[in-house]
Amino acid sequence: MIIYLAVSDNAISSVLLQEMPEPALVYFISKTLQGSKSRYQLMEKVVFALAHTARRLRRYFQSHRMVVRTDCPMFKILRKPELAGRQRLLKAQVLADFVNEFTTQPQANWDMWNLHIDGSSNQSGSGAGIILEGPNAVTIEQSIRFGFKASNNQAEYEALLAGLKLAKDVGVKHVTCWSDSKIVAEQVNGTYQVKDSVMLQYYQEFKNIEAEFDEICVRYTPRTMNEQADKLAKLASQRKLGQLKSVIHQEVLKPSIAKKECIDIENVPHNWMTPIIQYLTDSSLPNNPESAKKIRMHAAKYFLLGKDLYRRGISTPMLKCLNDGQANYVTREIHEGIYGIHSGGRTMAAKILRVGYYLPTLSQDCHMFTNGQAKAANKVILHELKRRLGSAKEEWVEKLPEVLWAYRCTPQTTTKETPFRLTYGTDIIVPVEIGEPSFQRENFEKSANNEVLAVNLDIIAEVRGQAAIMTEASRRMMVKKFNTKINP
Repeated sequence: MIIYLAVSDNAISSVLLQEMPEPALVYFISKTLQGSKSRYQLMEKVVFALAHTARRLRRYFQSHRMVVRTDCPMFKILRKPELAGRQRLLKAQVLADFVNEFTTQPQANWDMWNLHIDGSSNQSGSGAGIILEGPNAVTIEQSIRFGFKASNNQAEYEALLAGLKLAKDVGVKHVTCWSDSKIVAEQVNGTYQVKDSVMLQYYQEFKNIEAEFDEICVRYTPRTMNEQADKLAKLASQRKLGQLKSVIHQEVLKPSIAKKECIDIENVPHNWMTPIIQYLTDSSLPNNPESAKKIRMHAAKYFLLGKDLYRRGISTPMLKCLNDGQANYVTREIHEGIYGIHSGGRTMAAKILRVGYYLPTLSQDCHMFTNGQAKAANKVILHELKRRLGSAKEEWVEKLPEVLWAYRCTPQTTTKETPFRLTYGTDIIVPVEIGEPSFQRENFEKSANNEVLAVNLDIIAEVRGQAAIMTEASRRMMVKKFNTKINP
């Protein structure tokens, strides 16, 4: 395949042709030269055209034999780049270092800038005029209209502060300020004492800005010598639409001494919802693998709606999660009621879920109920089988369902809950109620029973959490008792 290259002052182009079996056009490439590439020499442009073509048509270059036809001596240029006209590297680096070391740096010319300021206040409004003059006939004019009421002295101070901010933005370090207010000029120079509280705030603001300059001189000038700044200030205080198009115009809504607005950041206390919200927001998890796994499992039942956390309930589709303060208020309001009797713990938990709220301690008593009695837990399954069977050990198959039923409906020492409730969310029915039905079993409503079962499923996570805490407490007691028998 054959490539034809063509270059001009502002563009390069190439054509890919196929000669066999008959001439045919395969591809055409064109590129505009911009920036430094437009300043390439002729030979460099030809080589650049070839390199650009090779990059664009890489699949053709890799699978075919290419012949480049051009009237430029590219073969010699590619072998000897110095023939392109580029200066070769000089080895006299010592001379360059000598010249660089003994070349004297030019002295910085700290030119003094002149700042003419004037403030104006009348019935129609207040404003300021600023003229900043620098070397090489540089002049910057600015007109400022104040969106607040200001006295003449306040307008003069605002003009001074705005002029210094303009000089700071330009990069001026040495400035002489000319003001036709003798009071302002003498106060900032320390000749007059500042007694007014408002003027004192402006004086402190001036001192803060003065620290950012190398030199500031504030001088008094008669009004006849400050006519242009005075004219800008009056025009700013009486400005109408379409005026002052030749100068920089700015409108200041608040005084310079106004307190800066800041964001009131409230530290949200850490509660039971914090790990779940953090996981749902940015997928952050604790370093402990077990805690991280537990949070991932629990987070599947929750979702964020705005800033509030909701739980997917069974008795109620959306349950709003409450922190400690909100839970205290909701529980108190529901418990007190309005001209009604107080409800029990289970009914109160069902009321809270029915309203649409959720907290992880719905079924837990505020103060644990104690009546001086304690249920004795049965022994483990094997011990119970041995006691029931006696010598007839071959009957263990018939006795096993009874032992398992006893084990599943008996509160455990470690969890204080029955395994059946931890699994299904409610307690099992005693067999005697099936053989001899009680009044409650004969007169129960199925809909009410289903509602209670749904409430129990909503609060099962709390019951399981309490069981895990009791298991860990029991384990620590065993470890502590075992460690007392170990001699160090």
